[in-house]
Amino acid sequence: MKRNFLSGVIGILLVSTLALAGCDTGGGDSGGGGGTVFSSDTLAATSASLGFATATSATSDNVAVATVSTGSTGSVTITSVGVGSATITVFDAAFNDATVTITVASDGKITETGRITYKPSETVTFTADTITVPNTEAQLGLVGTAYEVTPEGHVAVAIAGSEVTITSISGNTGSAVITVKTGGTPVHEAAIAVTVTAKGKVILGAISKYDLTPNGKTYYDGYWGKFEFSAVSAGTSGTYFGYENRGSGDGPSWQQSEEGSYSWNPDTKKVTLTPTKRSKKVRRRSDGKALI
Repeated sequence: MKRNFLSGVIGILLVSTLALAGCDTGGGDSGGGGGTVFSSDTLAATSASLGFATATSATSDNVAVATVSTGSTGSVTITSVGVGSATITVFDAAFNDATVTITVASDGKITETGRITYKPSETVTFTADTITVPNTEAQLGLVGTAYEVTPEGHVAVAIAGSEVTITSISGNTGSAVITVKTGGTPVHEAAIAVTVTAKGKVILGAISKYDLTPNGKTYYDGYWGKFEFSAVSAGTSGTYFGYENRGSGDGPSWQQSEEGSYSWNPDTKKVTLTPTKRSKKVRRRSDGKALI
């Protein structure tokens, strides 16, 4: 008999040997504690309020807390993403800079805690600046042994032990991305965004860690239906259970389930499922009377 599947509902329960909870976006309570609900907030600033004729670009040192964008007329908009604090640096076309420091509360509200404006009357002198970024899995998702700078010329980079050292190069203001790489095969990469100001200061932007986990909700085929993994830690293994309710218009419906173990490969970013048990149960007859 030809079955016309009308519905499919998949329920998922994952139990990992490590944490499989949702990711922390800002180091604090982003909702769920005491009924607080996080709602994204914005803070706007004009070019004039920052000392510029026209602001042309901006960066956040903590994109897990706040992001920033600039408009065609020089407007600056800061948007909250998670709980915590961040420093927003805004630039004009000559890479003169101004900063706005903020905090984001558990409800998403942005509070400005400080502002340093650009002063056109000040004499600008380039002085080489050096910053360090931890060369660790916690910071980069890897421990790098090599690097690449794009475009070249803005900063000099060195990797020594647990630090990536970044130094501005005289006369070369602007933005660059430092790609930190591992040795061996496959090569893993992390990216560090920086901007060199007119005064030579190195401003740290977003860090894109090597992603050891599936990005968002990732689905893997099981024997029946698809099983959803939303946060599987690198190198972990654990157990899974999934069920699917199915039915046809002229016959019984049933629940079919599958359980077993899984393992996560951080190099291929794939999950391998090893089922240990499958079952199917009839849930009702065609007349709607429950059987189980």
